[in-house]
Order: sequence, then structure tokens, then C-alpha cells
Amino acid sequence: MDIYLDKNIYMTEAFASFGNLILYNEGEEELSKFLAFSKNEAGILLRTTTKIDAPFLDKAPPRLKWIASPTAGFDHIDVEALKKCSILFFHSPGCNSISVKEYILSALSLYFYPLKTLKQKTFFICGVGNVGSKVAQSLHRLGANVLISDPPLSHLGDKRFHYVSMEKAQEADVLIFCVPLNKEGVYQTKHFLDEAFFQSLKKKPLFINTSRGEIVKNSVLMNALAEGHIKDIILDVYANEPRLGKNELSLIEKSFLATPHIAGYSFESKLQATKMIFDQLNTFYQRNEVFPEIFPPKLEDSLLFVKSPQNEEKLSALSVFSHFFDIAKASGAFKEKLRPFFNRLLLTEDEQCISNIFKTMRPHFHLRRNAKHLLENHFKETFNAMDTVDRDTLLSIL
Repeated sequence: MDIYLDKNIYMTEAFASFGNLILYNEGEEELSKFLAFSKNEAGILLRTTTKIDAPFLDKAPPRLKWIASPTAGFDHIDVEALKKCSILFFHSPGCNSISVKEYILSALSLYFYPLKTLKQKTFFICGVGNVGSKVAQSLHRLGANVLISDPPLSHLGDKRFHYVSMEKAQEADVLIFCVPLNKEGVYQTKHFLDEAFFQSLKKKPLFINTSRGEIVKNSVLMNALAEGHIKDIILDVYANEPRLGKNELSLIEKSFLATPHIAGYSFESKLQATKMIFDQLNTFYQRNEVFPEIFPPKLEDSLLFVKSPQNEEKLSALSVFSHFFDIAKASGAFKEKLRPFFNRLLLTEDEQCISNIFKTMRPHFHLRRNAKHLLENHFKETFNAMDTVDRDTLLSIL
């Protein structure tokens, strides 16, 4: 059994018990070259940077049995094309939901500083799957007014939340999008945020997108910002990543915060993603392989984006999140790398350089630790100094 793995997948060695591991550089072209020489039964472990569609599968060897993506999203995979070829697909839904939730809370903590509460603020969350539901529950416990829209779940009769229409977004101070990328169908989300949507907004809200860049055209988002329909933007995803053109660079430059698609990156989320694929392969092969012991990153690496409280600084259940993850530092590092390309005509070699910056920063971004680990190991004194209500609120969020 040959298993072809993107070399940037975390903990590739965990899969050694299932077959011969062959590492490749990201991308379907590189993968196709390897598969052309495969003579054994094969499986593929890939990231979102490798697109699998019908033309790719037409060239794939008949010995290809499964494709796995240790990621939450799978819009890079043509699942219907896989079914037609009788190729199984495994992925890791929800693996990074806690990390993305904490990214959003860190961003809000910084954005609303020095406020220590979100009372009096109204949030509109579109999409309450694994990520959105956790964000909604956390914001509710922080005292915010939360409006939730999720037409597919509402149609199915989901009773977890009271659902509202998209029109309710006009009442919000903050818009948060946690939707999957559906390119067609009744619940299409590709470019579903149009100019009319932004023009309907009344409160000039903050716009946060941690789902997929393609949910809104760059030009539409730029106009909404320029015309004052939204006040600020926080972006972790981009329509053409890793290729960032003039429009994407302009949005990044003007953003309150921008990061290279790392909202879900943490040691815990990476571990969970890999473990979920490992368990699915165990089930598929009817085996009982033992998941290897995985050691966390070095202490100095995991604390790179942790911000220590100032002397006598008393944190709230909200403000502590900007210390768990110093998102301003992460955004600053990303913008600094791209700064030479802001406000200039991009040459072909510039575009390739920008793409390489994104592709290098994203997989090698320092893995942070989830808030629960930090609280138990590095923020005990800070936690004990909190008011009782804040301590209880924070524990309910974690």
C-alpha cells in the first residue's frame, strides 16, 4: 500500500503503520507525477492546496482506493466525481472549530478594547455548523445579543437556535461568516454577499470572514468598505489564495486584521485532524493500529503569540482572549511580509513571490495552544485574579 502525503501535513509519521509513505510537494500537478509511477494500491492524504476534480481522476491509476483530507472544509474535493470512480473520501469535520472560535474571540477582544464586555453589542452570525455554533454560544455567554441565520439548518427544522433571515444583518454591530463554500444549488454561498446586501446595512458593522474568501467578490467588499457600508474588516481567507492579486492586497492593507488562513491552526486542532483520519483508516481496514504519542511544540514556540498581562492588569472573560493569542502580532507579521507589494503595479514575478509568501507562512505558522491549555498552565495567576463572574464565564466558554 502506497500512501501519498502532502509534506506539510502535520504528523505524517502517524500513518506509517498503514503503508509506505511517499511525500510530495503541495498541488495536484506534483501529485499526478508521483501517481503515474504507482504500481500498488494507493491512498492520498492532501491539504486544501491540492484540488481533486474529474480531470485529475481521469488520469489517476485504478489502484487509487481513497483520498483523505485532514481539514474541516472540503470544497477542494469534487466528492461526486470520487463517488463515480468508487473512491472513498475521508475528512475531519469540526477538527479546528475550537481554534477558529478562539481566533474570533481574540479578534473581538482586540477590536473592542478597552471594553471588557460585549453587552450592548449585536452580532449577526451566518452559519452555525461546528464553528458558528461555538461562536454563537460563546458570545451569548459573554452577554452579547446574537442573531443567527442558517437557511439550510432552519429548513431542516433544527431547534438549537432561533433563526432569523439575512435581512436581520442590518441590525448588527458585527457580522461573522462561518459558512461552507457551496458553488451551486439552493443554498449557494459563492458570491452570495452582493452589493445590495452591504447597502442594506444600517450600523456600519465590522465584517469578519473565517470561512472562504469566495463568499464575496473582492470588488464588492472593497466598495462596501470604501463607501462606508462596513466600518472595518477582519480577514483570514481570500478568494484566490495563495495567489493574492491587487484587490486582495488592497483589502489586506486596509483591514483591521489580516492573517494567512491560520484561524484554525493550533497544536490541538492539527492533532485532532490527523487523529480523525487515522481512526477512519483503522475502520476502513478493520485494524486496531495505535495512534502514536505526539509531543507538543517546544514551549517557546507555542508561546510565541501569547501576550503576558501587564502588572496589576485585571482581565475579563473577553479581554483574556487577546492574551491567549496575540492576533495583532500575527496580523502584523503577515502585513509586513506583503508591505513591499502594497500600492504598486504587480509584475508576474511579484505575483509568484506573493504566492510563495502565503504558501510558506501558512503551513509553517507557529502552532498556538488552545485557551484551555494556556489557562491551566500559563494563566493561573491571571485567572485567580479575575472576578468570580468572569472566571465562571470563561470556564463556560472553554
